[in-house]
Amino acid sequence: MTKRYTPPDFEKAVKSHIILWKSRETNPALEVPPIMVVAGSTGTGKTTGIAHICAQMGAPLYPVEGKNLVASTEGQATAPLVNELIKAANDPTALVPCVLIDDADLGGLGTSPNITGTVNGEAVKGCVMTWADKPDSILVEQLNRAPSIIPLKRSACMFMTTNRLDHLHPPMIRAGRATIFVLDPQGEELERTVAGIFPQLTLRQAQQLVRRFSGQPVAFFPDIKAELAKDAALQCADHYNGDLQGADWSGVGDFILKHSNGASYQDLVAAGDKLAGTSRDTNFITPQKPVEAPVRRHSGMNGSTPYANGSEPQTASMEA
Repeated sequence: MTKRYTPPDFEKAVKSHIILWKSRETNPALEVPPIMVVAGSTGTGKTTGIAHICAQMGAPLYPVEGKNLVASTEGQATAPLVNELIKAANDPTALVPCVLIDDADLGGLGTSPNITGTVNGEAVKGCVMTWADKPDSILVEQLNRAPSIIPLKRSACMFMTTNRLDHLHPPMIRAGRATIFVLDPQGEELERTVAGIFPQLTLRQAQQLVRRFSGQPVAFFPDIKAELAKDAALQCADHYNGDLQGADWSGVGDFILKHSNGASYQDLVAAGDKLAGTSRDTNFITPQKPVEAPVRRHSGMNGSTPYANGSEPQTASMEA
């Protein structure tokens, strides 16, 4: 069994963001972007990596699903984010609370034509940008009333994840408001990432799996697990002859879990061979890589934008 692996540059970037934001509490003159955007393909471990590092450091994490930052009623689209920012502001942790907007581009923060220009879509973007400019307060939208600004006891640092950086509202992630990290594991990092996706494998088996499907992006490997889950579900349907009214759903769930999350190396190879041979248009056959911002990069921080004051994050001495 393999332990969870986090690419060192990614770990450094997340830790730096948390430590710098905590430092701002005692030195408000320190210019630190409040948002860190982590972009990368499905399955790279963006969300789980952030959660893992926060837990290791003792930084409480308040998650928000990007897809929930929409609403049919005026003023309600911002509510999930505002609620978590207020909860985080009241957290007494000695470090700093963190808010994570997962798949940020899927809701009001994205550039979808269905959202851009709508009242609620613009309200969510405005809420985040106003908070990023003045993170000691939050703009609250109210139905049939003018927005109000609520002071916060303390400021959380924010993380966003996205599969497509170019699907996020550009002014929201400009320098000064956000720093950007592109998570795109290759070589040994890809092997260790795949080992994290399939913890039932040894590192050697994970390496063999990556080499067998060389040229496939990391998103291909979670899809193997998903295909095995579908096959197991259909086996259950066959077992009950299609009559699922009297199915033992606890047993069905255990069976699917065993044959997907607990699949053997041989089963993963067979499913991968089948998946790689399909011709359907998927994100791993025609991968769409995030568009990187045209800025200089920090040494050792792949894809990170510079901080507003041009300073480099200095965390090496504090990570021991």
